[in-house]
Amino acid sequence: MFSLVFLSFSCKNNVPTPSNWQPCEDALVNWQGPEGSDFGFRMYLHQDDVYITAPNDCHTPLYQLEDNRLSPIDWNTDECLPRLGQDIVSDEQVWLYAPTKQEWHTGYAPNVLTGRRLTFVEEQTVRLTTNTLYQNDQMVSFDHPSVDMARYATDIAVLLRSSPASIWTKKGTYTLSEQGGLFNRIHPFINTPNGERQWLLGGGQELVIVNRTAQTNTTITLPTNSRIQIEATRHPLSSIGYSSALGDIDRDGRLDWLVGAPTAGSGTSEDFPEQAGWVGWLEQHNGQWLLQQEWVGAEPFAHLGMSLIIQTSDTRQRVLGGASGTNSVSELFCLENQ
Repeated sequence: MFSLVFLSFSCKNNVPTPSNWQPCEDALVNWQGPEGSDFGFRMYLHQDDVYITAPNDCHTPLYQLEDNRLSPIDWNTDECLPRLGQDIVSDEQVWLYAPTKQEWHTGYAPNVLTGRRLTFVEEQTVRLTTNTLYQNDQMVSFDHPSVDMARYATDIAVLLRSSPASIWTKKGTYTLSEQGGLFNRIHPFINTPNGERQWLLGGGQELVIVNRTAQTNTTITLPTNSRIQIEATRHPLSSIGYSSALGDIDRDGRLDWLVGAPTAGSGTSEDFPEQAGWVGWLEQHNGQWLLQQEWVGAEPFAHLGMSLIIQTSDTRQRVLGGASGTNSVSELFCLENQ
C-alpha cells in the first residue's frame, strides 16, 4: 500500500508549547483510499468525527475516521453521480455535492437539495446557485455569477466573479480595491480581539484578508526563503488558500492558520515535485502572520493541501492534510496531553 511521505521545514521559535502538551509518541499516521478515488479531496469535522470524501468512487464516496480507524460509510448508490463528494457539509446528517447536477445528497435518506453551495444557519437551509442565494423563503439575486460561499455563525458571505473581485454579505457588497488575480475560495475567520469578522480569499496566486468593517483588504506576504515563495517564481499557479483551517495548533495561546496550496510545485527541484502541493502553518504575532512550518508533498501531482482540518480533543491535537492526487490523508502534526 502506498504511503505518502512529507518533507517538513520548521522555523518555529516563538513561545514554547505548554509543558503538558508534547509531541505524540506514536509515529505520524497515513490513511490510504482506493486508487483513483480522489480520497482526501475534502475533509469535514462532524460531532468530533472526521469525514473524508472520495469523489471519484461512485460506490464509496465517503469515509469516516474514528480513533484512527478508517471505515467506509454506506451510501445510497442507486445512481452513479460523477464527483459526488466534491464538497461536504452537515447539519444533523452529512451532505455530499454532485457538481454535474448541482445537487446535494444524503446517503441515509432520499433527500436532495439543489445548489452550487450549501450551508445551514440556525436550522435554516442556505443554498447558493449561480446568481441567487436562497435562505428558506428569502431570495437574494446577484449581478455577477457566484463563485463560493462561506459562513461564520449566522453570517453569510458570497464571493462573486467580478473584476475586481467582490464579496456580498447581508450588510452590503464589498469590492476589493485591487485585483490581484482570480480567487475561487472564500473562508471565514476571526482574528481581532473584539471578534471582528474577516474573510480570507484564496485559491489563486495570492492570499487576501478582507476586513468588512474597515473596508480594507490586505495581501499576506510569505518569507522570500519559504518553499512556496521560491517556487512562485517558477510556478505561480499554486492555488494558495484553496484550503484553510484555524485554531491554536500548539496550545500556546496564539491563533494559528493553516493554508493549503495543492497545485504548488514546478518540478524543477528534486525536493519539490511538480504539483506535489504545499501546506503552510502561520501564527499571529502582533497583528502579523508569521510562517512557522511548511510541508511539501513528496510525489508529483500529490496535491497536498487539497483539504485541511485541525482535530482537537482534551488529550490530542493534530493537523490532517489531504493529498487527493495520491488518494491519501496524512497526519502532519500531533500533540498529546501528557
